[in-house]
Amino acid sequence: MELNRAFYEFERNASVKGYQGREVDSWFMMSSIWPAAALTSAYLYFIIVAGPRCMKGRKPYSLKPVLLLYNLAQVVFSTWMVVRGFKETYGIFLRAACTPSLLSPKTAYAVDSLSWYYLISKYFEFLDTIFFVLRGKWKQVTFLHVYHHANMAIFTWIFVKYVSGIQIFMLGMCNSFVHAVMYSYYLLAAFGPSISRFLWWKRYITRLQIIQFLVVIVYLVYLYVQGCNTPPGFILFSICNTSSFLILFLLFYAKAYADKKKLQ
Repeated sequence: MELNRAFYEFERNASVKGYQGREVDSWFMMSSIWPAAALTSAYLYFIIVAGPRCMKGRKPYSLKPVLLLYNLAQVVFSTWMVVRGFKETYGIFLRAACTPSLLSPKTAYAVDSLSWYYLISKYFEFLDTIFFVLRGKWKQVTFLHVYHHANMAIFTWIFVKYVSGIQIFMLGMCNSFVHAVMYSYYLLAAFGPSISRFLWWKRYITRLQIIQFLVVIVYLVYLYVQGCNTPPGFILFSICNTSSFLILFLLFYAKAYADKKKLQ
């Protein structure tokens, strides 16, 4: 409710005063990259050094009530992002993504605000790995998992800071949709064996993530081919970065599911 109230206050101010451009620079954590870098560094230090040292010789924590609340909050937030984003950009997305100046001040402000909310969510998602450590789920603390979280935290900050909100919006919308599905699975799994034994669709979440990366790459190529008003360096880096995720997730899927199927 507080998040929604803050968003509507942003929107009201934009419609009354007129949105004059990149006000993102004055928002929390956006004046400098150092807060984002510090949080990401602290996350990596806990996962690599402090967490294992703290949990050595200790019994893993259950955290069931915390996990239920956390996963529910992620489902609600991700769903809200998708619904609100679709409402704000329906019918204008591709044209505006190519030429951000086509957006009305009100819509531009709304898109930048949603992009900022999406960025902040990346730091809350550090809790995914922290919970793995506290619960002793060491097999889930993989290079892919940690790389994905740290990468998203830093480079989403860079995109929100330096690239027009509407141009990165497709990436956030796709990711929020996938997260709504993924955290729904985690929410149900957190109830324990009575529910988790019926959750047969875990592998399809990985497939959905792979499809997400393919969609994002196609979108980025579209921006490039159309000669859109998008920084070429942003497009090239984003294609390479998304491709790294795609390759790592394909390797994970092959190891986790394809190899097991051969053994059956």
